[in-house]
Amino acid sequence: MSARAGGRLAALLLAAALAAGCGFHLREARPLHFHSLYLAASETDPYVIALRDTLSANDQLTLAPRRDDAEVQLQILATPSERAIQSLTTSGQVRELMLRQRVRFQVLDARGGTLLAATDLLVERPLSYNVPNTLSKQSEEAQIFTELRADSIRLLMLRLGALDPSRKPDEH
Repeated sequence: MSARAGGRLAALLLAAALAAGCGFHLREARPLHFHSLYLAASETDPYVIALRDTLSANDQLTLAPRRDDAEVQLQILATPSERAIQSLTTSGQVRELMLRQRVRFQVLDARGGTLLAATDLLVERPLSYNVPNTLSKQSEEAQIFTELRADSIRLLMLRLGALDPSRKPDEH
């Protein structure tokens, strides 16, 4: 090993030790104040499939097969993915699109009382468009929609983490 490589390794180890010593750690999922959840949503919706996977990966949470078995009921009311033209070229061709993932949901307690009234989440991202590169832009658009879906699921999980079914609704 050369002196230069050894110096880089030492600098890397020093940076890792400093980061660990200052209490740095990766952001963890927010703990949920309930242990079972019933997901009321379309089984075939790609958004719901991704959400179900995220919920299933949470070790603190059990997905109840029936709403009567759950402390909390998450109702997914709508999950439209949208594509809107933002700007056109002088020749009338699309220059930029805005891609959006909307999610409308509500959360009920075990008795059917409202913990969180119908709420909308919106995540959006611009996409520059180039007609000669249509095929690659379609692939990029699909990737961005996947990222938007993941971002909106993260936001939804943060909202769920803020709920506490043991508190009265006006305390949230």
